[in-house]
Parts: sequence; C-alpha cells; structure tokens
Amino acid sequence: MTNPSSGQTSCIVSKAPDIDLDGAVDISDLATVAFAWTSVPGSPKWNPSLDLNGDGRIGIGDLAIVALDWKVPMFA
Repeated sequence: MTNPSSGQTSCIVSKAPDIDLDGAVDISDLATVAFAWTSVPGSPKWNPSLDLNGDGRIGIGDLAIVALDWKVPMFA
C-alpha cells in the first residue's frame, strides 16, 4: 500500500491462514485459531503456527486474517 502524501510503501506479511492445509480457508481453520484464543508462548493452548500476524499472542488480528481469506482457495 502506498501513502500518496509521503510516497512511502508498506507491506503486511502474515502466515497463510489455511491452518489444516486442506486448500481452503474455512470453519476448521477459524475454529483452530479460536481454540487458542488469548494464548501466548508458554500457555497450554499456545501454537506458534496460529500466531498468523506474529505479534506473540493469539488474538483478534489472527482471527481477522482468517476472516479476510474466508473461502479463498490456498495453493502450496
């Protein structure tokens, strides 16, 4: 995305939201991320592959990434 006033470009990088690798982002992926809701490194439900935005916790940002790609085919 480019900011017209400054001419700077930025990019957001995240992990692929197809958690179960079945080729689509669906309820299974959403449920898996939701199960780990509020977990952080060291907590029982923590899974680093579910921290899709890389902020060190499973939260709304991770669920938003799943939602943004809902029903979008994923290719390896």
